[in-house]
Amino acid sequence: MQITFTDGLFSKLALAACMFAPSLACNGDGKDGETDATTTVGTTTTPGTTTDDTTNGTAPTSTTDPTSTTDPTSTTDPTGGGGDAQFCQEKCAGNDDCKLMGMDQGYTCANNRCTSDFGKCTKDEQCQVLYSGWTTECQDNSACEALLQVCIAIGDPAAGRCATPPGDLIACETLMQSEITAKLFMDGSDVQVCANTSFQCGTDGFCFDPCESNTDCKDVAGTPMCNVGTGRCECASDDDCKNSGVAGYAVCKSGFCGCAQDADCAGLKDADKCYDGFCGCSAVEACQGAQFFDGTTRVCEGL
Repeated sequence: MQITFTDGLFSKLALAACMFAPSLACNGDGKDGETDATTTVGTTTTPGTTTDDTTNGTAPTSTTDPTSTTDPTSTTDPTGGGGDAQFCQEKCAGNDDCKLMGMDQGYTCANNRCTSDFGKCTKDEQCQVLYSGWTTECQDNSACEALLQVCIAIGDPAAGRCATPPGDLIACETLMQSEITAKLFMDGSDVQVCANTSFQCGTDGFCFDPCESNTDCKDVAGTPMCNVGTGRCECASDDDCKNSGVAGYAVCKSGFCGCAQDADCAGLKDADKCYDGFCGCSAVEACQGAQFFDGTTRVCEGL
């Protein structure tokens, strides 16, 4: 699964890392410990490759050490093939098509694509609630006691959410989170709880974990440089992409790795043609990757 191009159009194609257990806090990158995650909307294949570039592969050492503040642009024109871009996707006819192994995981069928609201946001506070694992609604501590949690206010007048307070049994560091001061839902008094404070609401309307330095990008294949202005990991040169070990990564275009010609997409399970830097499909026969949802059919169509 490729997770890439988290700004704009292709952010809708990324799979949320916490999709199967949204009640759990997402941990893993050292800045509060969360894993950068966005939401899958209508497909399981991101144009370009089938390798998850947020978790797999070893990022090359950049020849430029200072943190990037501009969008590096490749000298190579990554346009290949031309025409209207098409990508392998999954087409649904109803909500039942969007089940996963027979289970309803919150996906619905809209415009023939399985979609989820996971990770969508309008403000940073929503991302803190989501990635802190504050999922259990409460009116008082009684709903939270079995979880060893307390009922805090999150800005919803109808209900609070259960959150974990730091203590002898559970430390925020153990959860790879930070200790913050929140308000009890019942009376507004202060209480200390563990929270994920890294995720923000991006300009594309999805939560993301912004990088703060190149260190945060060292394990992101092909994009080892942190653009501190956008909080996104980027490539600085074509070599960052070519040395990433990720199929379909040949050139660096506006900070992102992509293809330069159709040949760069050869061997990918869901792509055989290069469209302006993105590996896509020329026909449905090119869509040979594994099907994600239970009842969908594979199609090669525009986004």
